[in-house]
Order: sequence, then C-alpha cells, then structure tokens
Amino acid sequence: MKKKNLLVCLAVMIILPSLSLFSACGKGNVEEHKHSLVHTQGSPATCTEGGTIGYWHCSGCDKYFSDSQAADEIDKEDIKIPPKGHSYSSDWSYNENNHWHAATCGHSEEVSGLAEHTFDNNLKCTVCGYAEVYTQGLEYALINDGKEYEVTGIGTAEGAIVVPRSYEGKPVTKIADYAFMSKGLVTEVVIPNSVVEIGSYAFFACTALKDLTVPASVELIGEQAFANLPYLTNVTFEGGAGYVGASAFNGCINIQRVNITDIAGWCGTDFADDLSNPLAYSQELYSNDELISDLVIPDGVERISSRAFFGCSSLVSVSIPASVTEIGAAAFGGIDGLTISCEIDSPADNWDEQWNIDGMPVIWDCNDNKIADDGYLYADCNGLRYRIGGGSATLYKQRRSLSGEITVPAEISVEESTYPVEEISPYAFACCENISAISTESGINKIGECAFIRCYKLESVSIGDSVTDIGAGAFGSCTALKKIVLPQSLGAISNGMFSGCWALTDIAIPDSVAKIGEGAFEDCYFLTDITIPGSVEQIGDGAFSNCTDLLTVVFKDGVKVIGNNMFYACFYLQSVIIPDSVETIGKNAFIACNRLTAAYYEGSEEEWNKIEAENTELSPNVVYFYSLEQPSAEGNYWHYVDSVPVIW
Repeated sequence: MKKKNLLVCLAVMIILPSLSLFSACGKGNVEEHKHSLVHTQGSPATCTEGGTIGYWHCSGCDKYFSDSQAADEIDKEDIKIPPKGHSYSSDWSYNENNHWHAATCGHSEEVSGLAEHTFDNNLKCTVCGYAEVYTQGLEYALINDGKEYEVTGIGTAEGAIVVPRSYEGKPVTKIADYAFMSKGLVTEVVIPNSVVEIGSYAFFACTALKDLTVPASVELIGEQAFANLPYLTNVTFEGGAGYVGASAFNGCINIQRVNITDIAGWCGTDFADDLSNPLAYSQELYSNDELISDLVIPDGVERISSRAFFGCSSLVSVSIPASVTEIGAAAFGGIDGLTISCEIDSPADNWDEQWNIDGMPVIWDCNDNKIADDGYLYADCNGLRYRIGGGSATLYKQRRSLSGEITVPAEISVEESTYPVEEISPYAFACCENISAISTESGINKIGECAFIRCYKLESVSIGDSVTDIGAGAFGSCTALKKIVLPQSLGAISNGMFSGCWALTDIAIPDSVAKIGEGAFEDCYFLTDITIPGSVEQIGDGAFSNCTDLLTVVFKDGVKVIGNNMFYACFYLQSVIIPDSVETIGKNAFIACNRLTAAYYEGSEEEWNKIEAENTELSPNVVYFYSLEQPSAEGNYWHYVDSVPVIW
C-alpha cells in the first residue's frame, strides 16, 4: 500500500506543474519563485481618454506579462494606450463670426483652425467661402477720411434689417444720426460687431421693433437713439456701451427684460440721464439670461458709472469689491430696501450723499464700518428723512414706502428746535409707486432733479409759491399725472421736467418762467393746448416733441428762440402763430407735424427773411406766412384769405 501511494504522489508531482498557473520566475527556475498571475481585461482608447492592453500581473514579483504563461514580460508603461485624439473634417464649418474645422469623432465642441472671416469686396470669406447675408438697398456715406462707412438711411429696404460689416471693401462702423428714424416698417435690426457708434435718433420711433441686441463693439449711443419704441420688450447688451446719450430709451414703456452679458463692461457705461438706461423701464436685470437679485460686481472693476443700476428693483443686494474707487451719481438710486456690502476698509465721508445713492433706503454693511460723521443731523419724520445743517432742513429721502397724499411741511421740529424746510433733494421720492398726490407748503424754495421721477400713481401736484427752482426731470415719467399747479415764483421749466407725463392734458405756465428747457414736455401724448407766456425768451430743443395730440400753440410776444425739433411729431398740430419777437427758429422745429401746412409769423417780410437766412433747414412741409395783420382765430383749421392763413 505504501508503494502504491508513493507512485500516486510521484504521478501528481509530474502532472501538477502543467495544470497550475504557478510557474518559475525568471527563466523557469522553479526554486526561485512561482508566479501568481491575475488577468486584467484591456480597454480601448477614446478621443480624450487613454486605454490599456490586456495583461497578466504577478502580485508576488510585481511583473507584467502579455501572456498567461509568463513567457513574454512587458514594461508597465507598455500597458497604456494613448488617447486617439480628435479627427477633424477637411471641410470648413462657419457661423457669421468665425470658421473652423469641426471634429468628426462626436466631440462637436472641439474645433481646429478657428479664425475670423477674411472678407473680399463681395462680403465672401476668402478662406471658407462663407457669404454674409445682409439687407440690400441701404444707403451709405464715407466717414473718417474715406476709410469707413456709415449707414445713413433705409433706402428701399423694410422688414428685417441686417446691417453688413463692410461695404465696398470698407468697414461699416456707424449707424448715422436719424438713419432709421420713424421707419415703422422695420421689424428687426441686426447690428454687426463692426459698429462702434449708433447716432442720435438712429432708430427713433421705429415702432415695430420688439427685440434689440447691442454688440460689444459699440462705444457710443447717441441721444434718443432708441426712443419711442412702444413694443420693444427685450434688450441685450453684449458689453458696455461707453456712453449712452440723453433719453436714449425714452418712451420704451414695455421693456420687460434687459440682459447684460458683461457686468464689468456695463459698470463702466456712462448714462446721460435716467431714461438713457433701459433698466429704467424693465426694472429687472438679467445676466446671460439669468435673473439677478444678488449682484456681485466683478473684482477689478474700478468705477460704477452714473445711473448704472438706477431703478433696478429686482436687486436685493449688491457686493462691491475693494477695487472700486468711484461710484457715479444715482448708480443704485431708486431701489427700495437695497443692501450694499463692500470690501472697502474706510468708507469715504458723506458716502451716502457723495455717491448719491438716495431716493430709497440703503443699508450699508462695509466691514462693520459706519459711514463717517458728515457734520449733519438726520431726523426721521412721518416716513421722511431730513438732513439738518446751517439752521435749515432738506428733505433728504423717503425712509419707507409711502402712499396716498403727501404734504411736505414748511418746517420740522427736532429735539425742541424748529428748522425751516428749504429744499427737496434730488431723487427724494423717486419710484414711490403708491403716492397719489403731493403738495409743498410755502417756504420751500428748491426741488432737486428727478425728485419725483417714475412716481407712476402720482395724479396731482401743487407746489407752493416760494419755489423758484425745479430740477431737470423732476416729474419725468409720472405717467398718471393729470393736474399740476406751478408756483408763480418759478424761473424755468427745466430739461425733461415733465417728459413722459402721458396723462397731462393742459398746464398753465406761470408768467415768471423765462426759459423752457430741452425735452421739457416730451412725450406728453395727451397735451392738447399750450400757451407760452411772454416772459419766456428761449425754448429748448425738442421741448414739445412727440406731443402727438397737441392741437394749438400760442406764443405770447417775447419769445426769442424756438429750438431744434421743438414740435417734432406733433401729428395733430394745426395752428401756430409766431410773434415778431422771435429771432431764431431751430432746425426742423415743426418736422413730422403732418397736419400743419402753414405757420403764421407776425413780423415783417424783412424780419422773416433774416430768420430764414440764418436757418436753411426749416421744416420743409410747412409754408411760412408773414403779415402785419394777425389772422382771426375762430377754429382749428387753416384757410386762406388773400394768401394769408386764417384759422377758421
């Protein structure tokens, strides 16, 4: 039995090495080491990720083999298969800005040879063959010593307008002043990134426009460039615009969305007034199509411009980095309950005043630093904050949302002392949407600029006779304002003072007024009659522009200057009698007054010839008559008696 067992053991010893995965290390010397091999499946390489070959690994000696017999040893690095890399099409892909070779391996975001187009005189790219599609029939003029073109008019075009990047081999860098003004058939406009300037009134009253994109290349937007676009709902700025002129978006009452791609660029844009910023209407800020409530100013921004975020009520908080050294007037004005935090170690004296972030309560949180004492005493009375100094008080701002009828008192009592209230600060009531009536007691002598701007429910205003100065835009966009009593002490109707007061039907201008400023009654659509007292010597540009329902204008003797575009687009204006005191009539004073065919000048032929010689651009649709006799005024329609116009 022992002999039989011995033979079995010998047989097993002979057979076992051929059945086992154990073999000798090195050159098969079984006495040195026996491998314990584990197989790993290979993985293929992709475009972006490397792969491996299949291999066997011995945990005992940490060696790698290509076969199960451990006959072919390989280096560990030889296991790896590098990424394949992307394969690209030999054909060009392109959009309106660039061309490239697209990846054919499923990674569509990967491109090769990305570059801007190189256009020939026919606007065809010499590299990829892309041909730019643009609107034919537009009108152009050479500028900058003949090196560039500007678009000057719509020509035969209508509908969707695509402005080309170049024309006749030269770049198009400007949309000229008045280029598309009052073109109601323009439904869409594409402005290329070659344009650096959009002129004044360029798209004024293009009433069919609904969407607007301003490319990042634009450095300047002129006054009223996009004014009076009642159906404009979406505005996108792909960058900042450097400077935006006065009332650039005036009358764009239905803007719902302002999308800003580059917040830093936007911060550096200077806005001439509140209505030059489309946020004045939308009140909601989007960045890359995302609604912003907590605004973080990017680090590196040094300046936040005037009115950059004025009236942007969607904002709850603003974070300002330490890089900011300057904030312009009313940059965050008109925003109720805004919290502003900053990284500045030592806030400037008078910060709240210096930066003019007034009109609404602002909570400052600047590294727990309090705003330095500015030398004034502040007192809260009946929801209003007053600033006291020099023995008098200024109504500084509202401290909470007010409603109903508000009376600004002639004096306040603080700590057993009485102070006369002499002034209402700029923006003091800006955007107070629930105030229905406002009155001031006698004693107040000044109302600051934009003091009541965008008080949308304000219907009635009565100002005490002590007021001599009311600032620009004081009642701008008070769209419900129907009744206003101006003081007999008032020296001027300031620029844009009643601009956008749609509901205003009539107003008595006091005999104390010596000047009516630019755009003073602009967009007062329902104003029907106006009498200019003899005390007024000068009337600014566009003072009554877009008063579409204005029927009759009476100038009392004394007026000397009638400004440019003064009655622009007063479609129903039928009667104008110009006194012989007038020495200057501005360019296109009565342009687009469709029903006004004649204006009557009370001076002599010689005097008229002098006016005409000084201004060769009088409104072409109006025939001017002169006579020593004043025509009768029994109605609203012009008739002619012995070649003299008579209002019948």
